[in-house]
Amino acid sequence: MAAKKRFILIGSIVCLVLFVIISSLVLNNGFVVLFDHTVNQMTSSAQTPLGTSIMVLVSFFASTIFVGLFSAALLTYFYSKKQKPEICSYLKTVFLGVIIGFVIKNIVQRARPENFLETDYSFPSLHATASILLYGWLSFHFWKQGRRRKAVALLCVPLLIGFSRLYLGVHWFSDVLGGLLLGGGWLLGIQYWNKCNVMKSPATVKVSK
Repeated sequence: MAAKKRFILIGSIVCLVLFVIISSLVLNNGFVVLFDHTVNQMTSSAQTPLGTSIMVLVSFFASTIFVGLFSAALLTYFYSKKQKPEICSYLKTVFLGVIIGFVIKNIVQRARPENFLETDYSFPSLHATASILLYGWLSFHFWKQGRRRKAVALLCVPLLIGFSRLYLGVHWFSDVLGGLLLGGGWLLGIQYWNKCNVMKSPATVKVSK
């Protein structure tokens, strides 16, 4: 258990440090900006009407509407089952994580690539942040239940959503990478916090004695 907690903590720290580095490069127009433009040109040239329709659908699964409705349904289910720890964990992970991403987005105020779909600020990608928070949390939840295949499969969803944002040309590459790192760092940090609280709970102490 201790080794697993340490691994999660290190993962959280690494993700957040990398996010800070990328944020600094974005704010100071570092080399990552040139790479962003190169990726944007490549994805724009590869767009097709069918591909765009598919990627809009993929992107929807991390939209504000979907995350809001899905969260409401999931929290209602947990409430009906009296699973208060799951409710608290989900709220701390997904809702607080998205709020942090939104605040950072409005502090950085980076312009998006020219597109006809979205015009608000770009860094970090909230779709990428929300997707790793939501599907990453579900992955941890299924992993604890022993449903390992579902847990691993869910980790592919944020990557697909991140790619969809690049394909649609609504984000720079560093926006998506930054969103995944921010969400991943927060997700792992909350998981570490939860495990520490479980270890300190009276029930755990009683069992260990």
